[in-house]
Amino acid sequence: MHQSCLDDIQKMKEADPSGMLQKVERFPRMLEEAYKIGADFDASQFGEIRQAVLFGMGGSAVGGDFLRCCAYDQARIPISVVRGYTVPNSVDCHTLAILCSYSGNTEETLSCYEQAIQKKAQILCITSGGKVEKLAKEHGHPLLKIPGGLPPRSALGYSFAPLLRVFERLGLTPNQENSLREAVDVLDECVNLFGGTVLSDNNEAKLLAWNLFERLPVVYSSAPEYEAVVVRWKGQLSENSKVLSIGHLVPEMNHNEIVGWSGLKRLAEQMHVVMLRDKNEHPQNKKRFDATRELLKKSSAGVSEHYAKGDSLLARIFSFVSLGDFVSVYLAILNQEDPTPVKPIDFLKDYISK
Repeated sequence: MHQSCLDDIQKMKEADPSGMLQKVERFPRMLEEAYKIGADFDASQFGEIRQAVLFGMGGSAVGGDFLRCCAYDQARIPISVVRGYTVPNSVDCHTLAILCSYSGNTEETLSCYEQAIQKKAQILCITSGGKVEKLAKEHGHPLLKIPGGLPPRSALGYSFAPLLRVFERLGLTPNQENSLREAVDVLDECVNLFGGTVLSDNNEAKLLAWNLFERLPVVYSSAPEYEAVVVRWKGQLSENSKVLSIGHLVPEMNHNEIVGWSGLKRLAEQMHVVMLRDKNEHPQNKKRFDATRELLKKSSAGVSEHYAKGDSLLARIFSFVSLGDFVSVYLAILNQEDPTPVKPIDFLKDYISK
């Protein structure tokens, strides 16, 4: 595999026939469009809200993860994300239950929808159609209709930005419009730095993809703000690149996982560590990252450090999303895998529907 394979636009198009790279490059525009979807949301239809719980799976759930992380130090109520078939006992009439299914047919989300109704939760639906839209209309529940036709993982802007706008209008988080505008600007910068036409020698994402080629990626970042970023990287590497990866957060991994490296030996030599760092990280986390880097340099195939771009937390978080999304597509091309199909997921859906 020659480095030029990531610099030949025609070869990349052939390796990515469904255009996943173009979807990644379009993310800034999607985020702009998506933020407008919740602009006219009628907040008066809701009563007192004491907690918010988002129900979803895969790419449909990760928008809730990002909302929780972006609003970590600003949200006025607890925000949680449930991935599964059952609703927590704490859900009641003071709960904002958000049913998010990009297709509208996710069976776990539909199961939770029925239970949320029984618990008399205040329900909001986010979907491009399907059964969730049908149920929302039947029950008169507020519905945010988002554009369809994308792989759910490519629709992160639509699962996140309308939700952010709703929380602003409900008074559950401060207005984030300026931060979102900065995030869009930073994402445009990322496209200019990581995009397909930028040659490998000057492209951080392509160089990182090469570092991860034929290696087991290990992604470490700071808690709690970047928890969703690690989830996103692992998901994108799995679905786009078709590789497993490991992810954890500092400082927690310093209290357990760091010891496990000492027993890996031969396997550790095939693992490349990606450290996602922040200029505003806690001073003690800075020390922990530095110490962890020195420890893992001795046993791993290599350690890469990458710093968030932007001033607002929202912008910094999404700069890492962009980097990871580009890396996952380039790694797919190196692996000679089409980034778009997810055949094992299709098989599982068919199998359990019988």
